Amino acid sequence: MLRTLFALISGLFAMMIVTTLVALASAKYLYAPPAGFDAADVAQLRAFVEAMPAAVLGLLVASWCVAAVVGGGVAARLSGWRPVLCAVAIGAVVTAAQVPNALAIGYPAWAVVAGVALPMPLAWLAARLVQKGLAIAR
Repeated sequence: MLRTLFALISGLFAMMIVTTLVALASAKYLYAPPAGFDAADVAQLRAFVEAMPAAVLGLLVASWCVAAVVGGGVAARLSGWRPVLCAVAIGAVVTAAQVPNALAIGYPAWAVVAGVALPMPLAWLAARLVQKGLAIAR
């Protein structure tokens, strides 16, 4: 039980690292917010997202997907019990995080659909790949 809990926490941590690194890199190198930008102000955040180029939004969606794969893979690898369930739980967290963001910020419809539809299957795929890797290593 503790191993599974550790696996879930580690998967969540890995997921957050991926999304944070991509967001920071994007803000620094690709599409920096304007001077005086306040991320806590929903109106400013919504205007910032509406002005984002599609490529940057695509990178954001890709970061959610990669976060689900990395976090799900970490959780599956460290879990001693039900690795697929642990990985899909991480994918569910990524998916659940997109719903309030989509409602508050107003992402384009394609980003919302991708953010809701892709993380759980990708986390499942990561778990299956980890299982296959472990079976080959044995």
